[in-house]
Amino acid sequence: MNADQSARISSTHERELTTGQGTFGLSATANLLRIAVRENAVYARNAGAIVIGNCANGALGFVFWWLAARWLSPEANGSASALISMTVLLAQLGDFGLGTLLLGETQRHPGRAHGLIVAALLTVFVFSALFGTIYCVLAGSLSLLGRFTENSFEAPLFVVGCALTGFAVALDTALIGLLKSTLCMYRNSVFGVAKLLLLGGIVMMLPSMDGVSSVLFSWGAGAGVSLLLLLPFAWRYRVSVVHAPDFSLLATLVSKVVDHHLLNIASQAPSLILPYLVAVLLSPAVNAAFYPTWMLCTVALIIPSALTTTLFSAAAAEPGKLRRHLRFSLLVSGACALAAGVFLLLFSSFVLHIFNPAYPEIAGSSLRFLGFSLLGVVIKFHYIALMRLRNRMRVASLWLGLAGIFELGMAAAGGRIGGLEGLVLGWMLALFIQAVLMSKPILEVGWSAE
Repeated sequence: MNADQSARISSTHERELTTGQGTFGLSATANLLRIAVRENAVYARNAGAIVIGNCANGALGFVFWWLAARWLSPEANGSASALISMTVLLAQLGDFGLGTLLLGETQRHPGRAHGLIVAALLTVFVFSALFGTIYCVLAGSLSLLGRFTENSFEAPLFVVGCALTGFAVALDTALIGLLKSTLCMYRNSVFGVAKLLLLGGIVMMLPSMDGVSSVLFSWGAGAGVSLLLLLPFAWRYRVSVVHAPDFSLLATLVSKVVDHHLLNIASQAPSLILPYLVAVLLSPAVNAAFYPTWMLCTVALIIPSALTTTLFSAAAAEPGKLRRHLRFSLLVSGACALAAGVFLLLFSSFVLHIFNPAYPEIAGSSLRFLGFSLLGVVIKFHYIALMRLRNRMRVASLWLGLAGIFELGMAAAGGRIGGLEGLVLGWMLALFIQAVLMSKPILEVGWSAE
């Protein structure tokens, strides 16, 4: 949308509000909503595609973990879910910020975008596999969570899962940067279906297979299937999937890559480590009960995450609309977080019972307030988006790194003192303190004088 179109929309907005259509009535409210949707059309459409794909994947993920909870013991399911969280964390380490870099740089280098994407994806695949391998070695020597032995398939399954997860996540962000979020929707939907069908097939056909290995295999193979089935959709949307990697362009962006990577790890590591911390600090069985509620919180963050991710890409393309997009994103994201908090307050025990009748007894009422922590996460998401747009990733990563240590420290201290409920309350307190400190730049951009 160009400047003339924006001016016409604003002029139309003024006329509609001053032509007797009920400034304070339902008609005026409908006009405001219609204009807001029109002005945020490209932004909302791409964010909507991300939301649909992630919601489909999240809903199918609930069924996936429900099946795992019904089939595996709490101890095995808790170990499997903790290892999946570690898989995602190691994939983020292997990403090196390249995925996030592609969000903004694909718009700035349209003629070389596909070569840059291929170079970044190959790099992410190699380093994600490397970090997965390092973890397997450390798991054996330091007795970390995981039963990786020479006679087990878990180690190679874990490494392949890390590599494919890193590749898939980086590809998703590259597609968002190209404003082709519909392809992300397709891939995430296929991933959700594939991993569920694979686990269901193992349960029916190979019931004697080790439970943790089954989950790791279903996760990694599901990611691989989603990538293969994405090819025909990519051709349809004219996205080149076979292209020479442009490592020379990637090399010129190394400083930005480092900044994005530090910020990604500082912001995302605490939430990925938390289920692992629950399994190690309390027990795998407690983590099995914790994980469904944590997964529900993750699903509740799909819309805020999509909005803030797309905010970065859309504002890079149209900087003049940042204030408008930011306000829209905060309003919708805050509503999602509040709704999740109320839902878990009322129905957390019911959700746990659906997964396994033993889970409510294991968790008790410890998780009923967990959803309200998302209000703090929403502020963090918007703070991160603004720091990326201001190219202040290194400063932000320093503060977020300290904040992450504070989050995990508060959670661990709470867990030592009060078990699972103490861990949740410590985590929430840390997030709310962060939210207060991070709100200043958000208010400056979103509510400063026009």
